[in-house]
Amino acid sequence: MAVIAILTEQSDFTGEFPITDHAVGVWRLNEAAVAEDETVSFPDASAYGRDLVLVGTDYALTKGVLGNAIRLNASTGSCYLKAINDGTFFSPLYGRLVFGGSFRFPSIPEGVVPLLATQKADTLPLFRLDLNGGKVNVMLNAASGATCFSSQENLQLQPDTWYFIAVTVDTVENTVQTVIGCYTDGTWYTSPLRTF
Repeated sequence: MAVIAILTEQSDFTGEFPITDHAVGVWRLNEAAVAEDETVSFPDASAYGRDLVLVGTDYALTKGVLGNAIRLNASTGSCYLKAINDGTFFSPLYGRLVFGGSFRFPSIPEGVVPLLATQKADTLPLFRLDLNGGKVNVMLNAASGATCFSSQENLQLQPDTWYFIAVTVDTVENTVQTVIGCYTDGTWYTSPLRTF
């Protein structure tokens, strides 16, 4: 329920998470910086200097539901957003990890499309949020690399519709909860509180 608490504490939801003492990264797509070599990045508003960088060339900056958005080619997976982890990104975890954002898919892609992950080529992710055949899937891995949680929501996302998708992971109580909100009709889906 941490996500719901965060969202309902704001009198006018702006689509962004508020910066707290324990925020390890906050990126606002309305604050894009374009370097001389045309590299696009987004400054880290949490003051840790973990700027979010666009990797690849198959993207476009465009208008989103609440401001700027990035259109990525989900079919190739060759373009993604990356924040460098200097080893302190998730240390300490403070017991709770909240991650999410606003997403729209012009068409629902086939197969698995990563949305948010702590993944690189030679390791398994601490967490991974992806879309699998139009349904939201959350996966967590233990320090050993073994998958300790994987769950797919039954809610089928619709094409050309903006959604707010967020996940709360409580590492003390070992629980996971997913929230999906539809900007079009204002409906909210909250998953059961699941354990891992």
